[in-house]
Amino acid sequence: MGSNIHELPNEVLLHILSLLPTKDAVRTSVLSTRWRYLYASISQFDIDFWGFKTADRVGVMNFVDRMFHYRDRSPMDKFRLCYLDAIDPLRLEGWILAAMQRGVRELDLYNYGLCQLLLPASLFTCNTLAVLKLNMRTEPGLEVPAEVFLPNLKVLHLANVISFLNVDSSERLFLNCPILEDLVVQSYYEWDDYKCKIHVSSPTLKRLTMEFMCVLGGFSSFDVVINAPNLVYLKYVGCEVNSHAFVNVQSLTEAYIDFEEFLGYSSHYLHSATDVMKGISNIQTLHISGETLVVGF
Repeated sequence: MGSNIHELPNEVLLHILSLLPTKDAVRTSVLSTRWRYLYASISQFDIDFWGFKTADRVGVMNFVDRMFHYRDRSPMDKFRLCYLDAIDPLRLEGWILAAMQRGVRELDLYNYGLCQLLLPASLFTCNTLAVLKLNMRTEPGLEVPAEVFLPNLKVLHLANVISFLNVDSSERLFLNCPILEDLVVQSYYEWDDYKCKIHVSSPTLKRLTMEFMCVLGGFSSFDVVINAPNLVYLKYVGCEVNSHAFVNVQSLTEAYIDFEEFLGYSSHYLHSATDVMKGISNIQTLHISGETLVVGF
C-alpha cells in the first residue's frame, strides 16, 4: 500500500532532499507551505556561481543569505561554495562563519577568480571540521593566524596555494591538526626564483600529495621538509625545487613520482630529482612518470 510523500516525517524528507542537487532541493519550496523552508535544513549545500550572469549572481547571493537566515542550528555536514571575483567578499566571510556556527563538518571553498579569499581567523580553531578543502589563487599567499588548533581535522586539501606568508605558517598549521591523515598541497608560481618554505610535520599523517609547478617555466626556491613517521603513501609532482629533507618517513611503502612537469636538464633539476629519490629509497612500490628522469639519470 503506497503512502503520500507529504506524510513522511521531516527527517526522512530532509534525507531525500540532501540526495538532490541543491538547486533542485530549493525548487521543492513551491510545493506547499510545509515545504517552503524545508530545504534550508538539509545537511549538505553545494552552491556554484559559475555559469550565472552577473545579474543572476545577485539573486544567488540573496538565496544563500536566506538559506542561512531560515536554517536552524542543526549540524551541517557539508558546505561547498564555488565563487568568482564578482561575489561580495564580506558575504563570503559571513557564509563561512554561518556554516561554522552550524557545526559544519566539511568545508569546500573553490575560487574561480583571483580575488582575495577572506578566511576568518576562527576557521583555524573550528572544532567540528573533519574535512577542509581550499582552492584559491590569492596573493600574497595563505595567511595562517598565530592561533591554530583543528582537533578533528582528518583531511586538508590546499590547491592553487601560491605560498605561505612566512616560513613558520605551514609548520604551525600542520602541527596543530593532531589527527590529520590526508594532506594535499598544490603550489603554483608564475615567476623565477620564487621563495617559499613548506614544512610538513605531522605524527599522524598517512597520505601526502605535493605538487610544485611553474606555469611559465623557471626555477623556484621552494624548501620542502617532510617529517611524517606514519606516512604510507606519497604522491609528488614536479621536482625542481631548492631543497628537500625527508625526516622520519620509515613507514612509507608506496610513492608516485611525476617529473613530467619539468623537462629541463639543468643541474638544479638533477640535484632536486636525486634528493627526492634518495629520500624515498626504502619504499616497497614506486610509480615513476616522466621521460626526463630516465634521460637525466
